[in-house]
Amino acid sequence: MKVDKNAQLVAQFVSKIQNLTRIAELADAFVDIAESGAWRDYTFATGHFRFRLSEFDYFLIATGVKRDDAARVLAYNKRSKELVPFMDPHADKRRRRPLEQAAKEYQAADSLNTDLAAKAVELGWTGESGQLTVQKSPVGRRALDNRTRREQCWRASWSDERTPAQAITDKLLANPELAREVYKRLDSARNSREYDKRKRRSA
Repeated sequence: MKVDKNAQLVAQFVSKIQNLTRIAELADAFVDIAESGAWRDYTFATGHFRFRLSEFDYFLIATGVKRDDAARVLAYNKRSKELVPFMDPHADKRRRRPLEQAAKEYQAADSLNTDLAAKAVELGWTGESGQLTVQKSPVGRRALDNRTRREQCWRASWSDERTPAQAITDKLLANPELAREVYKRLDSARNSREYDKRKRRSA
């Protein structure tokens, strides 16, 4: 098989993680390959490999990344923490297969007959329960859930003849928790403006 452009980026990533030692450089390498999308579909001489949107950890296993190294990268800074949704174990089937299924399909595509499930164990990705794990605690999952709730909470849409103001009002009436949060933010902004006015008058 002919090596494609995505495979070249993957090969560069593999070379980097084998030679870099500083966590900042490793984090940049992880984010760069994740954002490129090359990891999701690439062709090496050994086979054509595909990963779904939330299978970045499967890709890391395929490229020989240890679980502890991945955990250090994910905890490093804001950019690297944003990789968590790319390896969400609770993602739906369109975005993530069970490891056993992904391993079977990867092995079928690979002329080297690589067993991803066995590599996951070897690289420390499975906990005592045998489940795949990246972080030592569920903090990353809680953060993802909270972010998702915030995004859903603030999203207002309308498809009929409602004005934006009407759509937002309907959203607030249907969600008392959101209404309280909006009130607090508006009240805080009002108090801040009043404080600035008083400060200018007394200057």
